[in-house]
Amino acid sequence: MYLTRRSYVLLCAIHENAVREDFFQFVDHRNDSRAVAPNITEPILTGRVLGERLLKMLKDLQFDLGRCVDIGVATDGYSLMVSELCGSVSKIRLRATKAVHSPCFNHALNL
Repeated sequence: MYLTRRSYVLLCAIHENAVREDFFQFVDHRNDSRAVAPNITEPILTGRVLGERLLKMLKDLQFDLGRCVDIGVATDGYSLMVSELCGSVSKIRLRATKAVHSPCFNHALNL
């Protein structure tokens, strides 16, 4: 038995003048062959891998980022997420040029 590292993705939108925040999907990083070597129990994750994984999920669902008026990406402040050179937000911004990063307020409450 092992404890797995999971993330979750929420989609937030404004629909009929009401803010909606809907659970989208859990992401089990153990199942990403690019992030795991067979003899390693803990996934090796990079910002690039996380960004690519999110973009692939959206593409698989035929989610067109070009049709989004505003795109916000909320993450913790960890460098894996926010690094300008290799963070997941930077990877997402390559495809979603309107994306704006915002600190996750739940993480800020824990500080």
